[in-house]
Amino acid sequence: VSNTLSYLGVKDSNNIAATALVASQSVDNTNNINWLFSIPGTTFGASGTQLATTSITVAPITNMLGGAFTASRSSSGPDLNITGITFTQNGSLPTSYLSNVRLYYKQTSGSCDAGLVYNSGVMTAINSSASYANSKYTFATSSGQISAPGIPVSYGTTTCLYLRYDIAGTPSTGLVGKSIDLSINNPRTDVFMDSGNASPSSIIDIQGANRATTIDGNSMGLGNVLSINVADITKNPTIFYVQNGAFWMREGSNAAVRLTPTTVTATGFSFVKSAPSANTQVIKMILNINEVDAKNPQKPSYSKVFNITSTVRTSN
Repeated sequence: VSNTLSYLGVKDSNNIAATALVASQSVDNTNNINWLFSIPGTTFGASGTQLATTSITVAPITNMLGGAFTASRSSSGPDLNITGITFTQNGSLPTSYLSNVRLYYKQTSGSCDAGLVYNSGVMTAINSSASYANSKYTFATSSGQISAPGIPVSYGTTTCLYLRYDIAGTPSTGLVGKSIDLSINNPRTDVFMDSGNASPSSIIDIQGANRATTIDGNSMGLGNVLSINVADITKNPTIFYVQNGAFWMREGSNAAVRLTPTTVTATGFSFVKSAPSANTQVIKMILNINEVDAKNPQKPSYSKVFNITSTVRTSN
């Protein structure tokens, strides 16, 4: 006859030192003296601000995400280890423009630094870039990206997690205003620990978003592209450029608006910026246009250079 044993009550000697017994599957059956039963927990958060802007170019540009994700112990005991973690691209930039997503970490008794620049003397790199599927970037010991036993989380310190990625692809004015916003959507399901639980169950998102504000106009045949950051996020950035013989303005990710009539051809665009005061910038835009009489192609075209000056006030 065989029986299944589902519960066993064990009585230990008096724990005079009142040492915590960290065991996620243990239950206090009240037979023991001075034993403290606790389930180890790791709390995730965010620190700092994401890098504000980036450029879209054909050649890869390496960026730090900016800011840091944080992990801390909620109780004393042996080190816990992150054995798997998934970050999700919640921004509007297609993930086809992102590659080589890398993870770095450091442990500190203070606060995490801004993380805008990779610091090889402080941050520890894990083995390789993330695996990718459906806008999610995953690092795990089981896949070899994280060395066993995992990324350590120690009581009394904070583990800072930093992301770094390459951005590259065919530039397009339609990409201006698109954002990169990598988050831990739910630590309870997107983080794996070697013991205990990860919390909270809500999204962990570093403040801000990395927004594409400039593009490589030369690779698109556009030449110069003027990009201006504005307070209205729906219009940020506002860009000006010449394409297909017309002068265009695009506000944020909205459709481009043609600023010149079809009776003229825009042939060139340039701009000069100056700062007469701490809170004021003057932008001088120079637009070259040709006017062609469609009814009389033999008539010489009319060319003119327009100088447009705009004053932009900034705040500290």
